[in-house]
Amino acid sequence: MDEEQKRVFLDIACCIKGRASNGFEDILYAHYSHCIKHHVRVLADKSLIKISESLNGGIYVALHDLIEDMGKEIVRQESIKEPGERSRLWCRDDIVHVLQENKVRLISLNNLLF
Repeated sequence: MDEEQKRVFLDIACCIKGRASNGFEDILYAHYSHCIKHHVRVLADKSLIKISESLNGGIYVALHDLIEDMGKEIVRQESIKEPGERSRLWCRDDIVHVLQENKVRLISLNNLLF
C-alpha cells in the first residue's frame, strides 16, 4: 500500500466509517482528487474496508472494529500523550482538550481532511 492509500485508510478508520458513499467520497475526493476511486478499490481488494449497499439504496463504507482500532492506534502512536500533535482527531475528549488548551500543531493545508 502506498503512502496516499495509507492516508485514505486512516481517514476512513478515524473519521468516515459508516457515512453514506456520496458523503465520504465527496470528502475524500476534495482532498485526494481523481485517485480516490482507485484508492478505495485497493483498500477493498485488500479487505481493509467493505463497500456495501443499505436497504434504502445508499452505499456505505464499513470496516471491522479491529481494523478500525488498528487504524486509530496508528494515529494515536503519532503522539501518545498530546492529541494535538496527531494527524487526526475523532475522540470527543481529545478534541475538547486540544481546543480548550489551544494545543494544535501547525499543519499545512495539504494535511487537512475537512
